[in-house]
Amino acid sequence: MPFEADTFADPQLKTAATDYAWVKFDIADHEDLALRYRVRGIPAIVVLDSKDRVLASRSGYLPTDRLLRLLKETRDNPVPQADEVEVLLKQWEAASTPAEQQESVEKLVQQLARSDRLDRDEILKALASKPEIARPFLLDLMADPKLARRAAAYVALTRTTKVRVPFDPFADAERRAEQLQAWRKVLVP
Repeated sequence: MPFEADTFADPQLKTAATDYAWVKFDIADHEDLALRYRVRGIPAIVVLDSKDRVLASRSGYLPTDRLLRLLKETRDNPVPQADEVEVLLKQWEAASTPAEQQESVEKLVQQLARSDRLDRDEILKALASKPEIARPFLLDLMADPKLARRAAAYVALTRTTKVRVPFDPFADAERRAEQLQAWRKVLVP
């Protein structure tokens, strides 16, 4: 197992690991835990707080540096995932300046881009509540270098506008730019 042989064998992680209680289980034998913690793939890392709330979760192999970063982020900002979205939605509602609005849209799209996000509908509904504000920022995010953010922005834009203009987040940069231009023609007067 590369995860155990590589990541968990690293001396830096062994040092950091002393601050955590590590539990390993086979999801075939403990389906209840897999469902409870929304394990989507294996291996999976789920970081919980003392009240059993999920602070972070990641599926798939994580190299040592990424796992250490995840642990540091949850230690420095121990906000349960459910609470994090609630906070972001409140910030979106309260955002009054273009800079605050842009920051809110970017953070919400980042949440949409996460594969473990279960509250997508809440985020999409919030963005749809102020489509004229969200649109320009979503259009800009469709040009993001990260595939997941481009795709999430596209989904959010189609949901908030009901417009159906082709956009392929997997396409090469030139093709995406052409498609994004078509979106701008439809949405920007």
